[in-house]
Amino acid sequence: MGGVCSRRIHVPPPAGEMTVAEAFALLDGAPAKGARGAFLFEVGLGADAHRFLLSIEEAADVARVRDARGLSNAELPSVACSLTYKSPSLFFAEARGKLPVSAYVTGQVRVSGNVKAAEALEPVWEPLMTALRERDAAGGAAEDLDDAPLDAAALGLAAEPRTPWYALHTRAWWVRHWGTDNLQGGWLTLLGTLLWFGENVLIGLHGGSGFAWAQAISAGFFLVGFGALLDISYPERLGAMLTDVAARSRAEELAAKQAGADALPRPSERSWGWRERLGLTNSLGQGVVWMTVGLLPFPALAVVAFALAGAGSAVGWALLGGTALFVPPMVLLIFSASEASMRDMARGGSGSRVFFDWARRRRACVLCCSCCCCGSGSRAEAFEHHLGTDSKAGLWYFFGLMCVLQLLVTMTLFFPPLSWRTYVEFSEATLFTVGLGLQLRANYPEYANESLLFGRLVD
Repeated sequence: MGGVCSRRIHVPPPAGEMTVAEAFALLDGAPAKGARGAFLFEVGLGADAHRFLLSIEEAADVARVRDARGLSNAELPSVACSLTYKSPSLFFAEARGKLPVSAYVTGQVRVSGNVKAAEALEPVWEPLMTALRERDAAGGAAEDLDDAPLDAAALGLAAEPRTPWYALHTRAWWVRHWGTDNLQGGWLTLLGTLLWFGENVLIGLHGGSGFAWAQAISAGFFLVGFGALLDISYPERLGAMLTDVAARSRAEELAAKQAGADALPRPSERSWGWRERLGLTNSLGQGVVWMTVGLLPFPALAVVAFALAGAGSAVGWALLGGTALFVPPMVLLIFSASEASMRDMARGGSGSRVFFDWARRRRACVLCCSCCCCGSGSRAEAFEHHLGTDSKAGLWYFFGLMCVLQLLVTMTLFFPPLSWRTYVEFSEATLFTVGLGLQLRANYPEYANESLLFGRLVD
């Protein structure tokens, strides 16, 4: 669930001093071989930034490149994917096939839109890759990005030359544990769960009902789940996880090529096992599954209520209804943590889009129509921006539920008599609402590596 405080990636200059304009001139007229759509490339920042539109000319099956620096977003055609590189060196590293996963994790390279469409551009890159190989052979091979020296002085890190890019050992404890929205949100939700657990254990020990013990058991599972999510919020853990996922993906691709396969099957076409589908191969998925299991005490209590009072038990139906409200965000978050989604993120994508694809297909969907997802223009783009991934959709749902609960709990403060439970429950709701809001913000690429409290700690 994203935010990163990490070392700056050191990228060598392109061999032979090829310019970005020369690179895109080589791409103009390249055979497309099945790629389709328009792609926007933004390379560099500030006055020296480059902006090129690469479109596939379907009749000739070739790529055409157009300088887009003078075009506004309204003048651009609908693009399948946008790729942003903070520096030309990152762009050339991508062209050489030497761009590390860290570039995506730290937000130095951002990909938005249809990542799989961008993957189909590999044949278009071939003329540029060939030219770079020739220049590298003539002027010496470019330095591997992973072998770049650690700039400890610039980042205040411990001078450990063998430290991988994702291992942060900052001297400032508040940066280490509290430096991003994702970390802050993780700690707040964990603290809220601790209060929830402690409150209901205390009530249960003092003669509370079965409902109190059901909540205590549920809170225990949520405690484990939020603990796992907090753990993966640390950038070194997130980076290590994505690096491992990328390594597994590359190993399978290599095995497929050695076996003579033309291409590795798309993730949706794989025969994933249940562990991969539930995301149990990574800490993110494990945390969400623990939280989902934490919902089970309530339907179990509903079964008891139906057994005692019959099918018309209002308590039983209330328990089932309350549980059902929390199932959709859990399902969406499980989708976002699946092996296929993690591999998409490791390649620079945004993860699973099951909800968005479903909403776009089901044009009668009330939410879809209200946001004009089925139409065109800025409102459809806004729908995709805010709900385009299952992670965002699930967190928005979860955050919305907590906002409603926050309102209801806050209203109880105005109706005495007040008790210690009133203040504890208000504190719990506040911690959950603020924490989930921060984690939701951290899921937007434009807010990667930053905090509402401290700003952007690493460029």
